[in-house]
Amino acid sequence: MNDRKKMIMDAFWELLEEKPYNKISVRLIVERCGVNRNTFYYYFQDIPTLAEEILKNQMDLLIDRHCRLGSLEECISLMVNFFMKNKKAAMHLYRALPRDIFISHLDGLMYRLVNLYVKNISDALNIQIENQELVVRFFKCLLVGVFLDWLEQNMSYDLLKDCTVICEQQKGTGFQFLLNAAEKKKVC
Repeated sequence: MNDRKKMIMDAFWELLEEKPYNKISVRLIVERCGVNRNTFYYYFQDIPTLAEEILKNQMDLLIDRHCRLGSLEECISLMVNFFMKNKKAAMHLYRALPRDIFISHLDGLMYRLVNLYVKNISDALNIQIENQELVVRFFKCLLVGVFLDWLEQNMSYDLLKDCTVICEQQKGTGFQFLLNAAEKKKVC
C-alpha cells in the first residue's frame, strides 16, 4: 500500500477513536496526516469510501496475519480482541456506515473464517464434506448473528467468555457435524 494512502487511513482511524464518524471531515483527516485534499481524493472518492476500505482492510489483516485456524474459537478471539482494543472506532463505524455495507464486510469475513476452518479440517482428515457450502453458510450465519448482537449491545457483555462457554458446552459438536457430513458421502 502506498505510504500516503496508509497515512490517510491511519489518520482516519485515529480520528474515529476520538470522535464520531459524522464529526470527521476531509479537512480534519488531511490536517492530521499532513497531505492536501487532492491527495485524499486521489485515493478515495469520499469518507464513506475510505471507511469501507478501512473496514475491509482491517478484517482482511485479521485473517491473513493471525488466523491460521487451529480452531474457530481462536480466530473469533482475535476479532473480538481487535474490536475491543479499537472499541470507539469500531462502534463509530458500526453506527455510521450503511448497515448493508457493514454487514456485507462482516459476512465476508465470517465466510472466509468458516470456509478456511472447514477446509483445514477436511484436508487434515482427508475427507470430502458433502454439502460443504451449506455447512459453511450455516456456521457463518451463526457467527454473523452473534457478532451483530454483541455490537448492537455496544459490546456490553463479554463475548469471549460467552464463546468459550458455548464452545466448551458444544465441544466437538461442529467437528462431529463435519464428520457426519463426510460420512454420508462415503456411504452413498
